[in-house]
Amino acid sequence: MARSTFLHLSDIHFRRNANTPYDAYKDLRNELERDAIKKGKDLNGVHAILISGDIAFSGHEEEYKIAHDWLQHMCRELGCPLENVWTIPGNHDVDRKIIEKSMLLKDAHRNLRQTTAELDDKLAGYLGGDPEAAKLIYRPIQNYVDFAAKYGCGLSPESPFWEQDWPLNDGSTLRIRGVNSTVASDELDNDASYKLVVGKRQLEMSRQDGVEYSVLCHHPSTTCG
Repeated sequence: MARSTFLHLSDIHFRRNANTPYDAYKDLRNELERDAIKKGKDLNGVHAILISGDIAFSGHEEEYKIAHDWLQHMCRELGCPLENVWTIPGNHDVDRKIIEKSMLLKDAHRNLRQTTAELDDKLAGYLGGDPEAAKLIYRPIQNYVDFAAKYGCGLSPESPFWEQDWPLNDGSTLRIRGVNSTVASDELDNDASYKLVVGKRQLEMSRQDGVEYSVLCHHPSTTCG
């Protein structure tokens, strides 16, 4: 019976000094590679790689270039097609410097974090009803969006989640949904009383015969609606 093997990664946190003499995480990353490659060989290969956020450390373009090179290397070692890398953003994929310079963004984040039952309506208003607001809210993760587009995992105000179908050996389908929990992510994430927000509509899935869902979402999030 054929087996599907997925490698799940999270919080890789590539910094701009990765692969330099000042890279404090080189040894940890080396151990991760060794373990993943060994396990992949034991299981006769890895079919897909799922990354549940925080590819970068500060959301900078250079960090994603390093991450892309590393993922190409991992795919070669694991025998995994590059198109089977699926990823979502985390709070470290947000460029906070953009937020620091924008009072409008800070106000929007505060408004979304303080919302309870009306979160979905607020998200629809910002992302679906106001093109300028939508562009502003997505600007802090634009480097991530450009990176994720290489793997067919693009996110946008019009598409706040993506889906990938994987056929299972019993004839059913595993449908993987990646959602964006970073729309209100900023320096307040460091306070445990503040959570990332995810609208209910991102998590609503219509039941279908022969389809099972798996959801990727970064960090504890408040879901309302």
